[in-house]
Amino acid sequence: MNDIYIYGDIVDGSGLVEQIQELNGADEINVYINTMGGSCQEGIAIINALRRTGATINTYNTSFACSMGATILLAGDNKYMYDNSLTMIHNAWLIACGNSQELRRQADDLDKINQAILNIYKQATTLDEATLIQMMNDETWLTSEECKDYFNINIISNKNESAAVAFVKDKVIEAILQEKKRAQQSYIENFINNLK
Repeated sequence: MNDIYIYGDIVDGSGLVEQIQELNGADEINVYINTMGGSCQEGIAIINALRRTGATINTYNTSFACSMGATILLAGDNKYMYDNSLTMIHNAWLIACGNSQELRRQADDLDKINQAILNIYKQATTLDEATLIQMMNDETWLTSEECKDYFNINIISNKNESAAVAFVKDKVIEAILQEKKRAQQSYIENFINNLK
Protein backbone atom coordinates (compact mmCIF):
# COMPACT_ATOMS: atom_id res chain seq x y z
CA MET A 1 0.00 0.00 0.00
CA ASN A 2 1.32 3.43 -0.95
CA ASP A 3 -0.01 5.10 2.20
CA ILE A 4 1.71 7.68 4.42
CA TYR A 5 0.24 8.62 7.81
CA ILE A 6 1.02 12.00 9.34
CA TYR A 7 -0.55 11.60 12.77
CA GLY A 8 0.64 13.55 15.81
CA ASP A 9 3.25 16.30 15.85
CA ILE A 10 5.40 16.85 12.78
CA VAL A 11 8.93 16.70 14.19
CA ASP A 12 12.38 16.97 12.62
CA GLY A 13 13.78 13.57 11.74
CA SER A 14 10.35 11.92 11.83
CA GLY A 15 11.39 9.30 9.29
CA LEU A 16 8.53 10.26 6.96
CA VAL A 17 10.87 11.52 4.25
CA GLU A 18 12.61 8.15 4.22
CA GLN A 19 9.25 6.35 4.02
CA ILE A 20 8.26 8.52 1.07
CA GLN A 21 11.55 7.91 -0.74
CA GLU A 22 10.80 4.18 -0.67
CA LEU A 23 7.72 4.93 -2.82
CA ASN A 24 9.66 6.43 -5.73
CA GLY A 25 8.11 5.20 -8.95
CA ALA A 26 4.63 4.72 -7.47
CA ASP A 27 1.71 5.91 -9.56
CA GLU A 28 -0.23 7.26 -6.57
CA ILE A 29 0.53 8.01 -2.93
CA ASN A 30 -2.16 8.56 -0.30
CA VAL A 31 -1.25 10.87 2.58
CA TYR A 32 -3.54 10.72 5.63
CA ILE A 33 -3.27 13.72 7.94
CA ASN A 34 -4.37 14.24 11.54
CA THR A 35 -2.04 16.73 13.19
CA MET A 36 -1.93 20.06 14.99
CA GLY A 37 1.24 20.83 13.02
CA GLY A 38 4.88 21.07 13.91
CA SER A 39 8.24 21.76 12.27
CA CYS A 40 8.21 23.86 9.09
CA GLN A 41 11.59 22.39 8.18
CA GLU A 42 10.30 18.81 8.31
CA GLY A 43 6.97 19.69 6.69
CA ILE A 44 8.54 21.32 3.65
CA ALA A 45 10.95 18.38 3.34
CA ILE A 46 7.92 16.02 3.34
CA ILE A 47 6.21 18.05 0.60
CA ASN A 48 9.32 18.10 -1.56
CA ALA A 49 9.92 14.36 -1.02
CA LEU A 50 6.35 13.67 -2.16
CA ARG A 51 6.84 15.77 -5.27
CA ARG A 52 10.11 14.02 -6.11
CA THR A 53 8.37 10.65 -6.35
CA GLY A 54 6.58 11.76 -9.52
CA ALA A 55 3.40 10.12 -8.18
CA THR A 56 -0.07 11.64 -8.05
CA ILE A 57 -0.38 12.79 -4.44
CA ASN A 58 -3.77 12.34 -2.76
CA THR A 59 -3.98 14.10 0.60
CA TYR A 60 -6.71 13.40 3.15
CA ASN A 61 -7.63 15.45 6.22
CA THR A 62 -9.04 12.71 8.43
CA SER A 63 -9.69 14.98 11.44
CA PHE A 64 -7.51 18.07 11.95
CA ALA A 65 -4.97 19.41 9.45
CA CYS A 66 -3.48 22.40 11.21
CA SER A 67 -0.49 24.63 10.63
CA MET A 68 2.13 22.60 8.72
CA GLY A 69 -0.43 19.79 8.44
CA ALA A 70 -2.63 22.17 6.43
CA THR A 71 0.31 23.06 4.20
CA ILE A 72 0.93 19.38 3.42
CA LEU A 73 -2.79 18.86 2.79
CA LEU A 74 -2.95 21.75 0.33
CA ALA A 75 0.19 20.59 -1.49
CA GLY A 76 -1.63 17.49 -2.75
CA ASP A 77 -2.69 17.00 -6.35
CA ASN A 78 -6.07 15.70 -5.17
CA LYS A 79 -7.20 16.99 -1.80
CA TYR A 80 -9.88 15.37 0.38
CA MET A 81 -11.49 16.29 3.67
CA TYR A 82 -14.24 14.67 5.70
CA ASP A 83 -17.19 16.96 6.22
CA ASN A 84 -16.56 16.97 9.99
CA SER A 85 -12.82 17.67 9.68
CA LEU A 86 -11.17 21.04 10.25
CA THR A 87 -8.19 22.82 8.72
CA MET A 88 -6.23 25.70 10.23
CA ILE A 89 -3.70 28.02 8.60
CA HIS A 90 -1.54 30.63 10.30
CA ASN A 91 1.89 32.23 10.35
CA ALA A 92 4.95 30.36 11.52
CA TRP A 93 6.19 31.21 15.01
CA LEU A 94 9.14 30.50 17.27
CA ILE A 95 10.59 31.28 20.68
CA ALA A 96 13.37 33.85 20.32
CA CYS A 97 15.99 35.40 22.56
CA GLY A 98 18.93 37.70 22.00
CA ASN A 99 19.71 41.34 21.41
CA SER A 100 17.68 43.68 19.23
CA GLN A 101 19.63 42.85 16.09
CA GLU A 102 19.19 39.11 16.63
CA LEU A 103 15.45 39.50 17.22
CA ARG A 104 15.05 41.59 14.05
CA ARG A 105 16.95 38.95 12.08
CA GLN A 106 14.72 36.17 13.41
CA ALA A 107 11.62 38.19 12.50
CA ASP A 108 13.00 38.56 8.97
CA ASP A 109 13.63 34.80 8.86
CA LEU A 110 10.02 34.14 9.88
CA ASP A 111 8.80 36.40 7.08
CA LYS A 112 10.72 34.25 4.58
CA ILE A 113 9.31 31.03 6.06
CA ASN A 114 5.80 32.50 5.85
CA GLN A 115 6.41 33.39 2.21
CA ALA A 116 7.47 29.81 1.43
CA ILE A 117 4.23 28.54 3.00
CA LEU A 118 2.18 31.21 1.24
CA ASN A 119 3.61 30.11 -2.12
CA ILE A 120 2.27 26.59 -1.52
CA TYR A 121 -1.17 27.96 -0.62
CA LYS A 122 -1.22 30.14 -3.74
CA GLN A 123 -0.80 27.08 -5.95
CA ALA A 124 -3.92 25.53 -4.40
CA THR A 125 -6.36 28.44 -4.53
CA THR A 126 -7.93 31.17 -6.60
CA LEU A 127 -7.90 33.53 -3.59
CA ASP A 128 -5.74 36.60 -4.00
CA GLU A 129 -2.48 36.90 -2.09
CA ALA A 130 -3.72 39.68 0.20
CA THR A 131 -6.64 37.51 1.36
CA LEU A 132 -4.35 34.55 2.04
CA ILE A 133 -1.96 36.73 4.01
CA GLN A 134 -4.83 38.07 6.11
CA MET A 135 -6.09 34.54 6.77
CA MET A 136 -2.62 33.52 7.93
CA ASN A 137 -2.33 36.63 10.11
CA ASP A 138 -5.71 35.88 11.69
CA GLU A 139 -4.98 32.15 12.34
CA THR A 140 -8.00 30.96 10.39
CA TRP A 141 -9.95 27.76 11.09
CA LEU A 142 -11.74 26.38 8.04
CA THR A 143 -14.60 23.94 7.64
CA SER A 144 -14.72 21.43 4.81
CA GLU A 145 -17.18 23.64 2.91
CA GLU A 146 -14.86 26.63 3.22
CA CYS A 147 -11.91 24.51 2.07
CA LYS A 148 -13.98 23.34 -0.88
CA ASP A 149 -14.69 26.96 -1.84
CA TYR A 150 -11.18 28.30 -1.19
CA PHE A 151 -8.86 25.38 -1.98
CA ASN A 152 -10.79 23.00 -4.25
CA ILE A 153 -11.02 20.35 -1.51
CA ASN A 154 -13.15 17.29 -2.26
CA ILE A 155 -15.54 16.60 0.62
CA ILE A 156 -16.02 13.04 1.89
CA SER A 157 -19.54 12.82 3.30
CA ASN A 158 -20.16 11.62 6.83
CA LYS A 159 -23.89 11.00 7.02
CA ASN A 160 -23.81 10.80 10.82
CA GLU A 161 -23.12 14.51 11.00
CA SER A 162 -25.69 16.27 13.19
CA ALA A 163 -26.30 19.51 15.02
CA ALA A 164 -24.94 17.85 18.16
CA VAL A 165 -21.71 16.95 16.36
CA ALA A 166 -21.38 20.50 15.02
CA PHE A 167 -21.82 21.83 18.58
CA VAL A 168 -19.11 19.47 19.84
CA LYS A 169 -16.76 20.62 17.06
CA ASP A 170 -17.16 24.23 18.18
CA LYS A 171 -16.37 23.23 21.75
CA VAL A 172 -13.32 21.23 20.63
CA ILE A 173 -11.95 24.20 18.69
CA GLU A 174 -12.45 26.46 21.70
CA ALA A 175 -10.69 23.98 23.99
CA ILE A 176 -7.78 23.57 21.56
CA LEU A 177 -7.26 27.31 21.25
CA GLN A 178 -7.27 27.68 25.05
CA GLU A 179 -4.82 24.80 25.42
CA LYS A 180 -2.57 26.29 22.76
CA LYS A 181 -2.41 29.60 24.62
CA ARG A 182 -1.69 27.78 27.88
CA ALA A 183 1.02 25.63 26.28
CA GLN A 184 2.68 28.62 24.61
CA GLN A 185 2.68 30.56 27.87
CA SER A 186 4.08 27.58 29.76
CA TYR A 187 6.78 27.06 27.12
CA ILE A 188 7.78 30.73 27.28
CA GLU A 189 7.90 30.69 31.09
CA ASN A 190 10.04 27.55 31.11
CA PHE A 191 12.32 29.01 28.45
CA ILE A 192 12.81 32.20 30.49
CA ASN A 193 13.38 30.23 33.71
CA ASN A 194 16.06 28.15 32.00
CA LEU A 195 17.90 31.33 31.05
CA LYS A 196 18.13 32.46 34.68
